Amino acid sequence: LSQTNAEVICTAKTGEKLTVAFSCTPISSEIQGISETMATVQDFVYIGRDVTDRQRARKRKVAQYVTTHILSTSETIKKALEAILPAICDSLGWDTAELWMPEAEEKLLSGSKRITAVSDPNLLRCVTSWTKPSVSIPKFAEFAEQMTCGFGEGLSGLIWASGSSEWIADVTESDSFLRRQIAAEEGLHGAFGFPILGDYEQENSERSVLGVMTFFSREVQCFDEELLQTMATIGSQVGQFIKRKQAEIALRESEEQLRDLFENATDLIQSIGADGHFLYVNRAWRETLGYTEAEIAQMTVFDIIHPNSSQESIDILYQAIVKKNINKNTFYPDSIQVIFVTQQNEQILLEGSISCKFSEGSLVAIRAILRDITARKMAEDALAKSVSMLQATFDSTADGILAIDRSGKIVTFNREFVEMWGIPNEEMALRDDAATLAFVQNQLQDPQE
Repeated sequence: LSQTNAEVICTAKTGEKLTVAFSCTPISSEIQGISETMATVQDFVYIGRDVTDRQRARKRKVAQYVTTHILSTSETIKKALEAILPAICDSLGWDTAELWMPEAEEKLLSGSKRITAVSDPNLLRCVTSWTKPSVSIPKFAEFAEQMTCGFGEGLSGLIWASGSSEWIADVTESDSFLRRQIAAEEGLHGAFGFPILGDYEQENSERSVLGVMTFFSREVQCFDEELLQTMATIGSQVGQFIKRKQAEIALRESEEQLRDLFENATDLIQSIGADGHFLYVNRAWRETLGYTEAEIAQMTVFDIIHPNSSQESIDILYQAIVKKNINKNTFYPDSIQVIFVTQQNEQILLEGSISCKFSEGSLVAIRAILRDITARKMAEDALAKSVSMLQATFDSTADGILAIDRSGKIVTFNREFVEMWGIPNEEMALRDDAATLAFVQNQLQDPQE
């Protein structure tokens, strides 16, 4: 005996498509002919079994698997959403699919073919679609690209408003379906859709709807509750994927903005790890000190800090990196002065702020924003030297010199002036300009002249 099996799509009296698995078994029997010879005859027994539910369950599992795989491997939201539409259609045997989104979420995708610009956030737009190559529905697709749906309008608007999946056995018989006439002309009937759910909204304690996916078939499709439940799960998975990617994009943009800010800053910005190696230095740091990326990767802060730096600054680094005894409660100054040695072995005096970053109580980074004050310090030293020389000149002259500004304040005087007028040291120690001038005037015969 041999047995063969086959699955056949059958149409029930109700119009529903059923999958029937037939098994065919031949049965041999012998009969006696007219010449009393024996002949072998084979009869066939066909047994049919409805496996529609089993096939549907398999298709649902495949749809969920391929969707999960796409979400786990897609680098961008756009690539994931555009791949999910054909994947679900192929898995379930449906013919075309559309993705509808409000304006805020539409920005996740680009390349829309829309002619009419719409800026109303309370309207849904078809941002992308997919149709099986063997199916021709040009009017249906073109109309979707140009139309919009408000809350409760059409299949996508109804799903958007309710936040739940919807099923239409035959759109050509549905008064609420906006493209009913075009669907009838181009042979579309069955439809279902589900929401892409985001986070819960505090205002109404309901999950936000990020978008709507709708699917259409050329066949009239009987209601499938289990399929809608599966699609609701997929919609939640897609929504979480979108929110996660949005968070990643926001974080990346924030990091890029900070990096751009740091790279274009004129101050020297650095971050040092707990082991003293440089985690990050900006462009001003590299250009001022002259070290290459390769050299910086091998150096620690102790390789470039000069021993003539302020003892306070050296102590902070030593305690944090070598002794490792700095914690959140450790006091350290907000500002420091250090001397760094450049690649050309020059000394650069830097002044700035310092902060420590901790994770779970342990030091992970020492960050500093420093400004090159070498030129300023040289100018200050030159000015101090010039003032000192001027004061020495005043003190060495035989004339008494006193300089007063317009407001009567003493600007400067020399030693000879004090001795000439016999001004007591205790009087000068008071630094009282009015008293000093009064003392001088009292020694004049005619102060008015």
